[in-house]
Amino acid sequence: MSNYRFAPREAIPELGRLLAVARAAARTGKLRDAREAAEGALRLSRFAAARDSESAALNILGGLAFERGELAEADRCFDQAMVLARECGDQSVAIRIMTNQASLKHFRGDVAGARHLYGEVIYACRLNGDRRGLTEALHNLSITYREAGDITTALRCSREALEHAMAIGDSAAIALAMIGEAECELQLGATGRAVRLIDSAADLARHADDPLRQADVRRVRAECVARRGDVAVALAIVNDARETAQRHNARVLEADCNATAGRLLAESGLVQEASQSFANAARLFAAMGVSNRLRVDEDRDSPGERSDVLAAQACPAPKAVGGGQPVEEV
Repeated sequence: MSNYRFAPREAIPELGRLLAVARAAARTGKLRDAREAAEGALRLSRFAAARDSESAALNILGGLAFERGELAEADRCFDQAMVLARECGDQSVAIRIMTNQASLKHFRGDVAGARHLYGEVIYACRLNGDRRGLTEALHNLSITYREAGDITTALRCSREALEHAMAIGDSAAIALAMIGEAECELQLGATGRAVRLIDSAADLARHADDPLRQADVRRVRAECVARRGDVAVALAIVNDARETAQRHNARVLEADCNATAGRLLAESGLVQEASQSFANAARLFAAMGVSNRLRVDEDRDSPGERSDVLAAQACPAPKAVGGGQPVEEV
């Protein structure tokens, strides 16, 4: 017997409410609440044979699994969601699922495949005037170029992502794009510009009461502080961000914070401590089935870095859409 007291037709309002709760919770870093609501929406959508809502719920659950580092589960959710979205002809959900599938490819090291999918998403969003979708895809595409050292292209993508986010006035989207642009500015040595962007992103994340966005902001702020010479303070900031990610079971962000801490320690000449942080990051990535998120550079001549200290490099992971730290799904 079903546990629901609704007839299928009567279930639709409750289904809409659960999806709205799941999206809102996911957008503000409340992963446990988002998962509970999305699982409820999934059960109710199947009871009501509402395949479009089932697709949306699966996409949210996939994004949450991605943030937890459960990539096989994320794959399963996204694949099922895409089949349903195509059956329903729901292009807006299909675009967001495709963005997530691109992010998984990128995270696993298939950068060419990820860029191809991001390109398809961007093309479809431009045709449909979907600024939210453009913000999401351009932000993640920027990370692929940052990883490759093409900071000029990365910055162009990040700035366009921020333009679209500002146009729709969505604070979560704006904060996400600001973080991405700040990281590009840091790599170009424009620390002052990066700090201004991070200050603005911090205000937005704090206003939204989003613990994971605030942690991501602190991860980047640590880099800014280190560039200005106060590595001890920078390490305290990034360790606080790591602890927040750990409390919320956000394994991808936790690994990113460990990698950042390792880099800051290495730049200070604390090689043993750096090795431990890099090992922690590598352990988390390995548990996700990913082995290529860290790379080692032996010759680094950027300001404040020691060229004789091995330092592992890892760009932050792409962000999932519809779960974890997403821009709101439409």
